[in-house]
Amino acid sequence: MITYFFPKRGLHTQDILNDRVDLLLYQKSDIVIIQAGIVDASRRIMKRSWEWCLESLPIIGRLYKKLASRFRLKLTRLYNFHYVSPLRFQNNVISICDDIYKANPWAKIIWIKIAPPGKSLISKVYAIHKDIELYNTILAECASQKCFEILDIIIKITQRSK
Repeated sequence: MITYFFPKRGLHTQDILNDRVDLLLYQKSDIVIIQAGIVDASRRIMKRSWEWCLESLPIIGRLYKKLASRFRLKLTRLYNFHYVSPLRFQNNVISICDDIYKANPWAKIIWIKIAPPGKSLISKVYAIHKDIELYNTILAECASQKCFEILDIIIKITQRSK
């Protein structure tokens, strides 16, 4: 059995689609396990491209990072931006599955459910629980439509520790 492991921090579903040839199609894998979604679900202060532009400016970028860090909770309450909207997330998940099945029609897809947020994330991002719940609901709808499994690691870990 050959295993391909592609860990990438901060990856969202659009990034997976952008790298689909390397991540999904080239290997024609029999089993594909995907852990993505928290970056999609988490609210942002502004759109990704705007943020990159601001952060690329030397003085303004540092000032933005300080202000964003200090006021993130309040700002995510005011501005409900997501790197990937709920509708786009649904379309991305379906497209990812379609691409995997094109490469190998008998592939087994396992998508890891978005875990509940920790204390740190709750203190930084407004309504993160609600957003994660919404994106997990979308993931469940996609699972029934595209015949893949959802693995809830939190339940598995809790059951093992009893």
